Amino acid sequence: MRKKLVPALAALMVLSIVLCAASALAMGTRTYYVACKGGGSLNIRQEPDKNARSFGLIPYGTRLQISGLSEDGLWGFCGYKNWQGWVMMSFLSSQKPPALTATPAPDATPSPADRAYDDMQALNQEFRQMAKQKLKAPYQVIINTAKTTALYHLRWAPSFAALSIRSDVVNGDVFTVTAVGTNWLQVADPDTGLTGYLTKSITQPW
Repeated sequence: MRKKLVPALAALMVLSIVLCAASALAMGTRTYYVACKGGGSLNIRQEPDKNARSFGLIPYGTRLQISGLSEDGLWGFCGYKNWQGWVMMSFLSSQKPPALTATPAPDATPSPADRAYDDMQALNQEFRQMAKQKLKAPYQVIINTAKTTALYHLRWAPSFAALSIRSDVVNGDVFTVTAVGTNWLQVADPDTGLTGYLTKSITQPW
């Protein structure tokens, strides 16, 4: 009994497709293009119903020949590859849609929040390094750079984002180092008696 039902069911499915095609309103063959927003692909379905089985997807920009419409005019009957089925007319255009443009690369410039986070991470790294690398005794450094007339900053924390304690540090100024980080030195300022931070790149041992 079951063997007899299988051909009957297959015949009914084929008949259903044929009847749906026959129900399309006569309109002649017209050319349309898949024009889904955002460059999406379009389902081609077995029946003019969004819940009907999908045979597959038709890519954006594909040219289609619509040979008939559903009774409500919302679906068009067409062929694509080996499929014969229905597509939603609202995703078609009579004009060829514009070619897709490449998605622009994200802005590589970090946001203020990202910069603040990076500065905080670098500052914490410097403090951890200074706590780990204890000095046996303080030593002195001198400011020595190729820019003989430049002014440098003594900062309140080991970060270029930190506020300046002094902004008039010049070549020849001497400071006493009390802690050493990865890129920064903790120093005592002989002029003010305050403790601040200098970047290693502008100093050398004295």
